[in-house]
Amino acid sequence: MADKGAHLTQSSSFLINEPSFFDAVASKSLNSYGVVKKIIDNLCHSGRNNWIRKFFTEIYFSCNILIQTYYLSNYGGSFAETFYGLTRKNKKTKGFYKKDFYFSWLCLAILPYIQIKLNNFKDNISMNIDSVDKTQQKKYKNVCIIFGKLNVILEIAKLIQFLFFFGRKTSTCSLSNEIFNLTLNYTDSTRNKNHDILHKRTSEFVFSILSTCAFFIQFMQSFDLKIPRNKTQRWKYSLSKKTELQVCPICLNTIELPTLINISGYVYCYKCIFLNMKNCGKFCPVTGYAITIKDLIILHEN
Repeated sequence: MADKGAHLTQSSSFLINEPSFFDAVASKSLNSYGVVKKIIDNLCHSGRNNWIRKFFTEIYFSCNILIQTYYLSNYGGSFAETFYGLTRKNKKTKGFYKKDFYFSWLCLAILPYIQIKLNNFKDNISMNIDSVDKTQQKKYKNVCIIFGKLNVILEIAKLIQFLFFFGRKTSTCSLSNEIFNLTLNYTDSTRNKNHDILHKRTSEFVFSILSTCAFFIQFMQSFDLKIPRNKTQRWKYSLSKKTELQVCPICLNTIELPTLINISGYVYCYKCIFLNMKNCGKFCPVTGYAITIKDLIILHEN
């Protein structure tokens, strides 16, 4: 009886320490980059503070490096994981040592930055693919194909890892954690008892601010839908109906390499709309509708 009781107590405590499915998935899905970028785009919509948009990725990930380094050093987990009461442990050593810290720091702070820069590079190639010669076009298309295949392979691997975690075949839903043999457990409340009072209060203050930001981020993510706005802006240029189809609304000259925005129906010079999206934001200059690169259609006479 005593042996059975001890066995049940030990196994139940192990199960209790394992994170729930919802906590693990929620901590992984808490990504603030898209939401913060959308806020910055809206603030810079009028053309002011464009330098913030230009260097947004570097500024954001510099802050992200500081935050993740702080939380990994003091709590043994990322900010999102600490927000949900989780900490990282090595499956073999049952601890979080320097090697685990460096692996986690690389995955949380450096790799996301590299991924964003590669995606931006791919988007720039896609935008310029029709404005270069045939030899360069072939190279650009090959690069886009390679990027696409690598992205598909990565997403399939993430999906398989997620399904394994859902079926409790593995203890983590993160592919990087699985590769580096890390798992998530609930934080031990007695861990920080020996910290001095000032450090503890400072940590609680910083955590409360970041937690409030996290709630705001998750709230904003629920409204992050890619739909055009209902209200339109007035066109400040007065052109006759006869010339309206032949004149670019941006440069007010005859349209060169006509490019249609399929959401608003307006036609621009390819160079004009490309530079406008790059410098002013991804929206139709006439209607104000939100657009993406995929909404641009180059019209050929033939």
